[in-house]
Amino acid sequence: MKLDADLTGLVATAPVKDGGILPAGLYKATLFSVEDGANFSGEPQWVAHFGDLVSVDGARYPLDLQRLYLDMPDPRVVGRPVPRDIDEAHRKFLSAQFRRLGDLRSFFEAFGYTADSDTDEIIGESCTIEIYHYSPTQGKNIGRTFAKIGKTMPVAAFDEARGDFHPAGPAADDAFAAPAPADANAPTLTDEPPF
Repeated sequence: MKLDADLTGLVATAPVKDGGILPAGLYKATLFSVEDGANFSGEPQWVAHFGDLVSVDGARYPLDLQRLYLDMPDPRVVGRPVPRDIDEAHRKFLSAQFRRLGDLRSFFEAFGYTADSDTDEIIGESCTIEIYHYSPTQGKNIGRTFAKIGKTMPVAAFDEARGDFHPAGPAADDAFAAPAPADANAPTLTDEPPF
């Protein structure tokens, strides 16, 4: 048997997936939707659905949907000063809460929006997503490999002329750029517990 001419051309240029999952790397992606949900602990979470993926080498994955899970920080915790003396468990908890704030900021800024924007405004916009592979170490999926979104970045990081991605901004090529000045609104150390 032989494929017809139209199908032969499509097959010859079709992207190949390793093991049926999206290859790790950077992709230009379109935001399809954002839904309210809950994580495994029952905490509030947004689930952002991305599609129309284009890899750095130009391979297109129009039917692949990738999800970005954004756990919501607890405003009762992150809105207070950080105490000086806390145990390791509370330090990890607080670290996760502040990381969630950063993840949300990165999500909005990847599209050129601010935190006071409605996600409905962003639907249909594009950004750059980083896909990485991970394998669960517990549960029913041990031994399987999955593709996951690691971070979001502005689509300006994709340089059409060079055909690759690079950080956006004036200090993008300077790996040793001076650190940003301290944020006056950043959490400060105090002796008061945040909970």
